[in-house]
Amino acid sequence: MLSRNILLLVLFLASLLPACKEQPIMPAELQEINEMLEGKPGNPYYPLRDYKQKAHEQPEAIRMYYDFLTIKFENRHMVYDRRSELYHHSDSLITNVLRYYEEQDDRKLLPEVYYYAGRIYAKMATLPVPWIITTKP
Repeated sequence: MLSRNILLLVLFLASLLPACKEQPIMPAELQEINEMLEGKPGNPYYPLRDYKQKAHEQPEAIRMYYDFLTIKFENRHMVYDRRSELYHHSDSLITNVLRYYEEQDDRKLLPEVYYYAGRIYAKMATLPVPWIITTKP
């Protein structure tokens, strides 16, 4: 009976181990930006732009979240100006973000990442395809 209780206790503690993986705490600036993107009054463009340099010095989890927020901003505010500092010229950024959150198995954020990946690929499908000009020798 005692060994059964010990076994149950060990199994219970082992089941808690995946929850113990260390995640960096998201900076308050990024949380505030996300709240603005979700409808809180304010313009998230300038905070996103100003945080860009800081993001490159952060751990990968924070960099990926920052990249996700820039994608979310671009999509929500329809940033199609190629001169904008937050404009993404290809799908490479969402591909990296998607890969990261799939590897992390982030069940909270992954559905939203899939949504924005789909939006980017749908937008890319509507862009005109440049004609390939070939010349004969």
